[in-house]
Amino acid sequence: MKKTFFIIFGILIIIILIAVWVYLLFFAKTEENIDMFNNLVNGETAAVVPLPNTSNEEALPVNLERPPLRQLTSRPVAGFNEVIDADGTLEIYFVEMGTGHLYSINRESGEERRLSGTTIVQARDAYISNDGNTVAIVSYNNTKLKNLSIFRLDRENNSLTEVITDVVQDFYLKNNQLFFTVVEAGGLEAYAYQLDTLTKKPVFSLPFSEARIQWGDNVSGPHYVYPKASYALQGFLYEIEAGKLTRLPLEGFGFSALVNKDSVLFTKITDQTPMSYVYDLKTNETKNLGEPVLPEKCTIVENTLSIVCPQDQNTTLPYQMPDLWYQGSLSFVDRLMQIDPIAVTNNIIVDILAQSGREIDVIKLSYAAAFDALFFTNKNDNSLWMYERNN
Repeated sequence: MKKTFFIIFGILIIIILIAVWVYLLFFAKTEENIDMFNNLVNGETAAVVPLPNTSNEEALPVNLERPPLRQLTSRPVAGFNEVIDADGTLEIYFVEMGTGHLYSINRESGEERRLSGTTIVQARDAYISNDGNTVAIVSYNNTKLKNLSIFRLDRENNSLTEVITDVVQDFYLKNNQLFFTVVEAGGLEAYAYQLDTLTKKPVFSLPFSEARIQWGDNVSGPHYVYPKASYALQGFLYEIEAGKLTRLPLEGFGFSALVNKDSVLFTKITDQTPMSYVYDLKTNETKNLGEPVLPEKCTIVENTLSIVCPQDQNTTLPYQMPDLWYQGSLSFVDRLMQIDPIAVTNNIIVDILAQSGREIDVIKLSYAAAFDALFFTNKNDNSLWMYERNN
């Protein structure tokens, strides 16, 4: 009898609680009982904040203008180039680091397309021909040597077809020729592949194996070479034309250089500090630039005979340059400036930190054919950026 009573009593209590819950849920939503189960805080009634009425708010305007400085990719980029497709569309082609996949970005719309899904394991550096049909990619192994592969783009099948493989130390693609170096007994040998015929030609020989090369427009040159820069080693600048090696009158510890048509921008250690200079090839006169730069981060603008350089105005360069930068122990917060090597003057193109809020260490600097845009990657994360000059 008692057991039956407790069961019936329990059922009645449950029915009453359900009825109360249904009433509160559907029929008793007033301002007084909103959030009634949460209105006791430390024995006091909590204040009820009414929800804002946004039904009559005006829509915020959308800014469709693109900033002149903007990040193009979130993927790490091994290499890139500006390409004009067969239909006249201006696009940026890039190779994704790690996978070797090839993508295009429309400069106007920003639309990204994958042109090839062919995977090149551990793809690290890449060059793309001006027509976008040839791609050179290197992947690193456990040595200083790099595995080089040259591909043709199969647009119909969205794939890359391998046509040449080699093991190289350095490489560069320009004017339908692939230049590369190979370490051989006694030094460094330079070769070139003519991409139309896939024929291989010798270019020059060097008596040392660690070199930084500024490649010319064709096999005969001139090419410019200096030993890989280090604050602990003295470097020299050489000109190579038709295979003949000629030493130019520039040298110094931590030496690096970039040769223009009529001048040389170079940096060396002076009084325990990296300093940059401009050497006039016609008058043999040397002038202090006034701003220290790393020439290998710069690019020559051929149609203006000027040079564009990244430069960190707030960092005092230590004498152990550029070794600390190579090692990753030192990173720059760069701005871009345009240098006139004749007048030895410079003007700021863009303050990257001020416009983007990002600390960017610029590498792989290049420019559009019309010089209306500059492209570069960020050494910190290998993302691709663009600055439109005429935006």
